Amino acid sequence: MNCITTRLIGGLGNQMFQYAAGRALAARTGLPLMLDITALSKRSHRNYDLGAFKLKARTFRRPGEGKPSFLTRAAMTLRLDGPRPSPAPIHTEPHFHYDPGYVHLSGPCVLNGYWQSERYFMDIAGQIRQEFAPSRIDQRVLQAQARLRSPAAVSLHIRRGDYVNNPEVARFHGLCDLDYYRRAMDAVLAHTPDAVFHVFSDDPAWVQTEFPRGYRWELAEDWSNKAPWVDLWLMSQCSHHIIANSSYSWWGAWLNPSAEKRVIAPARWFKEANNDTRDILPASWIRLD
Repeated sequence: MNCITTRLIGGLGNQMFQYAAGRALAARTGLPLMLDITALSKRSHRNYDLGAFKLKARTFRRPGEGKPSFLTRAAMTLRLDGPRPSPAPIHTEPHFHYDPGYVHLSGPCVLNGYWQSERYFMDIAGQIRQEFAPSRIDQRVLQAQARLRSPAAVSLHIRRGDYVNNPEVARFHGLCDLDYYRRAMDAVLAHTPDAVFHVFSDDPAWVQTEFPRGYRWELAEDWSNKAPWVDLWLMSQCSHHIIANSSYSWWGAWLNPSAEKRVIAPARWFKEANNDTRDILPASWIRLD
């Protein structure tokens, strides 16, 4: 079977970037898209998280691979199991910033990397937003959505979790500190004086005790343990966004299609300056040093 294959690794935000790059290439070549979910398992502590969306792709898994590092970019050579794509050349992302070689890909191939830039899929941005709409939403989530559909609603994402508890991840990513959030909220209030900040976090107890007072904010219900896509989708329903250095809240902001939205993001995406991050944030987003 001739197709475009995308290898999925990481959490929901990473998987969304990988899907979007694969979907754009599939649209350009006219080939079907398949998702290789081999690296997602209980052993890797990552699951396939795209099942709630209206995707146009099939998944398959290949046995025999050990747990990959969260930084792994090397091509994986695995035995195939289940639906079998025809052998195809592997195109591995050469660096973190936009890869100009992507536009020259044609015919069947395997995408191996993170692909964290909207430049890979801007030609079909509307289609990507449609396919990342949830296929079914229960009543409780709709009620939460209703509270966020306001011109004054601002999503604010605080990621801690593995950024705090996993030493390898903490050294690589680092945290957005409270000074960043204060300055971001002040920047929002300069143009939206009645802003209400809806705080999404995987550490609500920390938010309750440490987050700055003196601002109008409320803690959003944490759905992440039940369904990671819910918090992300609810972020997208707000009018404006303050994101962390996280692909998770990147998508929460990007999925908002409004041309009037303001998105504030940290200029420094990684604690270590090993990757060129020039292409990760859309040009219209506001970078705070």
